[in-house]
Amino acid sequence: MESSATSLLEQFDLRKTSVRIQMLELFFKTPFAVTATRLEENLSAFDRVTIYRTLQTFLEKEIVHKIPDESGAARFALQQSAPAQMNDHVHFKCTKCGLTRCIYDVPVPVINLPNGYKAMQVSYVVQGLCPDCAIA
Repeated sequence: MESSATSLLEQFDLRKTSVRIQMLELFFKTPFAVTATRLEENLSAFDRVTIYRTLQTFLEKEIVHKIPDESGAARFALQQSAPAQMNDHVHFKCTKCGLTRCIYDVPVPVINLPNGYKAMQVSYVVQGLCPDCAIA
């Protein structure tokens, strides 16, 4: 039986390497966006260059997407919607626990740019308390 990771690699016509499989499995089991540092910590069997090249491949193929962080760092999450709608969702960052999650069922505003402008990436980040922290 094939794992979801190997199926996804096949879908995007990518070789099934150990680092790719393990990175995808980490994304599948993590319900929030992760930093590159966290990827490095969890994939310690691989060197930093291999991890970053794999991450860059996943970004280029639109398997994962990048979420900018106000600290200058970025977080990464598995893409849950069609690539054409990749930026059409909200990110929620909990100000207490720091976790960032993608929220796909919240409508986002349409931004009509003036003629001559072309949006390459749009980021919607809402900050507040997640359900777990709001209760505590």
